[in-house]
Amino acid sequence: LRTVPFLVHNPDIALVQTRWKFVNSDECLLTRFQEMSLDYHFKFEQEAGSIVYSFFGFNGTAGVWRISAINDAGGWNDRTTVEDMDLAVRTALLGWKFVYVGDVKVRSELPSTFKAYRFQQHRWSCGPANLFKKMLVDILENKVYIYLILEDTSPHTPSCCLKFNLLCRKCHFGANSTCCTTSSSLGRLLLIH
Repeated sequence: LRTVPFLVHNPDIALVQTRWKFVNSDECLLTRFQEMSLDYHFKFEQEAGSIVYSFFGFNGTAGVWRISAINDAGGWNDRTTVEDMDLAVRTALLGWKFVYVGDVKVRSELPSTFKAYRFQQHRWSCGPANLFKKMLVDILENKVYIYLILEDTSPHTPSCCLKFNLLCRKCHFGANSTCCTTSSSLGRLLLIH
């Protein structure tokens, strides 16, 4: 409940994103490496993005959304495997703001087998590229500059493959970047009117 006051006291905020705390990070070497990578994502990408009022992606869980912001963006849409990123981009294009609260931690589990890890990384790698194709016109119409990066800049996807990562910069804001995020259901979200 430490996240709700951000929404109550600031009507411009659509999302309060909190940090993941991994319950199985000591299970094996694979989970330890993932924890290090994702800790970087939360501590530097999301916290820094929030501090400078820059866009950062919704992580699919551990977030509190304002229902009117979701409705304003056209609702939850499962047209890609990164429906959480889709909602975040659509909401940000409408001018809604996001806040990251790193001292609130929500339990999460990391893939502990290589097969599960590969599946997750595939989704996190291909989803943003698919979303970019679907959102290109919307982004351009919103006077946002697009940069395609032919390298993996997201700590969510520490693979050796080159990936498309979408970086957006609004004309009046400074560097705003999206990051790959995990998809999940609305069942783990708290919605605020």
